[in-house]
Formats: sequence, C-alpha cells, structure tokens
Amino acid sequence: MQRYVRNKVKLALAVLIILLAFSGYLIYFFHNKPLTHSRYVANCEYQQQVDYNYVASIKPSMLYENRTKLLPGETAYRSLIKSLNISLTYNFSSNPSPEHVELTYGVSAVLEAEKQWSKEFVLTSEKTQNTPDIKETYELNLTEIEELIKTIEKETDTRASTYYYKIVPKIRLNSSTAVESIIEEYTPTLQIKLAPTILEFTGLSHTKLGSIGNQETYETSWSLAGFTTTIKNMRYFSYALVLLFSGCLMLMVWRTQKIPPPPFMETIKKEYREKIIEAKEPLTKKVEKATIKVESVEDLMKVSEETFKPIIHETSTMKKRKVKRHTLYVLDADIKYELVMEEPIESTR
Repeated sequence: MQRYVRNKVKLALAVLIILLAFSGYLIYFFHNKPLTHSRYVANCEYQQQVDYNYVASIKPSMLYENRTKLLPGETAYRSLIKSLNISLTYNFSSNPSPEHVELTYGVSAVLEAEKQWSKEFVLTSEKTQNTPDIKETYELNLTEIEELIKTIEKETDTRASTYYYKIVPKIRLNSSTAVESIIEEYTPTLQIKLAPTILEFTGLSHTKLGSIGNQETYETSWSLAGFTTTIKNMRYFSYALVLLFSGCLMLMVWRTQKIPPPPFMETIKKEYREKIIEAKEPLTKKVEKATIKVESVEDLMKVSEETFKPIIHETSTMKKRKVKRHTLYVLDADIKYELVMEEPIESTR
C-alpha cells in the first residue's frame, strides 16, 4: 500500500514540476510582448490637386497635316511651335469638409540655362481668395523666349545645349474644419525642357495628400481559440499560476517527508519472495549448528542458490529495546548462514 502511495506521490510531483515550468515559460513569453501599442488616427484627411494643361499653336506642316493646334501627348517639335497656351487648375478638398478656406498664391516663371544662368518673371502677383479652387491661364510665346535667350547669351557670352522654362506657383493654404486647422505651403512646378529639337513637359499633374491626427495608445490583446484578453491580464495570470504551482509543490514535498519509509523487511520479501520461507516457530536450540554471519541479503541469496536451500525468516520482538528482530538464515547440514536485522517497532505496519 505504501509503495502504491509513494508512486502516486512521485507522479503528482512530476506533474507539478511540469506545470511550474510551463507557467514560468508563460511569464517569459508574455513579458516579451508589449503591454500597449500606438496607432495613428486621422481626425482630418485632405488633398491638394494641381493639373496643368496646354495647347500648342504650331506652324502649318506636312507632318501634322497643316493643323494649327497640338495637344498633350503629341510630339512638340521646337521648330514648329509658335506659342503655348498653358492652364493651371488647383483644387483643395478635405474630409470633413472645410468650414473656411483661405488661399494666398502667386505664380512666377523661371527661364534658365542648364548649369548657368536663370531669370525669373512674375506671371500672377500674389493674391488672396476664400474659395478652394484656382484657375489661371498663361500665353507663352516661344519666339519671344528664344529671342530673350539669344539676348542673354550675347550679354553673358555663354551657350547652353538645353534650356528650361518653369512655371512655379507658390500656394499658401489656411483652412479649418470642424475638428482641425490646416496650414500648408505648396509649390507644384511645371517644367518645360527646351531641347534642341523638341519640347518635353514634366509635372503636368501633382497630388498632395495630407492628414492631421494623433497617436492613440491601446492595450495589446491576445487571443487563443476564440478567447481574447490583454497581455497585461495574461501576465497576471502567469504570475498566479507560478504562485499556485509553487505552493502546491512545497506542500507536496512537505507531505512526502512525513510519510514514513516502508519496513525494510517488507521490501526484502517483495524482492526475494520466492526464496524466503516464513518460520512458524523458532529453530530448536537443541540442534547444534555452526553459525556463519553474512553481511547482506545478496550474500544470503548466493548461499541459497549454491546450496539449493530456502531462506528461512524468523521474527521476534524485543520490547525493552522497542525493536523487531528479523532473522534470515539458510541451513546447510551443520552450518547455519545467518543475517540479523532490526527495525523500530514504530516503523512496522
């Protein structure tokens, strides 16, 4: 019975140790997870859109079947272009819709020789309006531009293979919505490359997106099989598991130490039960035997196997000393091989 109890106790201890190790791993796992995370939440989203469009007036030519207009996407040969009609369109929109819009803008043109000189012109003087749209149109006389280039080259005694004509609006936005105020500057530039043979347009469309918001902090969640909680709660849960299993383990160890060991004779009988015979009464003292003391049960077993004699077990109680004496012996002719062991009476069952 005691052996059965001890096996059960060992199994319970092993399970508790495994559970304690697992709860320790949970502490490690959830401590490597952040308690909180932040996310950007936009209170207002807005967009500024600028589009340039142009129509080129050209000289009659066989290439373009004597047409007088050239549209975007068609090759603009410099020798055929007389002038460019360029339109600028700006629009501001937001979500939520703006309650107030103030646009202050001016438009300038810059003529420059590559890596050399540049000259700026005012196309639209600075003005302010309270509408979200801007529309401007400019006439660009290519003949006049080429004459200006020649004049500057003569003055500076410089030559360049490529020239650029840029339209540079400077737009300052001041708007307010129900939740936020928006203040921004925007410079969407159109560049026309005056190459030796053709005109190349860059920056015909510009889009600028923006938002105003703030970082909001949330507790990090954790889910398993449909169950959802926070990392913070799981940390507390892992702490509680460690305390619980540590307490159970200490209690189990304490209880185990209070269980007395099984009587050693009981252990010997289980191991050598086929070789030991219980004596109903002590060996008669009239029989004279030469007694040989052996040191262990194993030694007595060897004698039993070599002599083909059984091991006899006698028990006696010594009340004054409060012990039970176990005498194991093998009788072989006139020789008695004997092993004497004693155990406290309190430990017997």
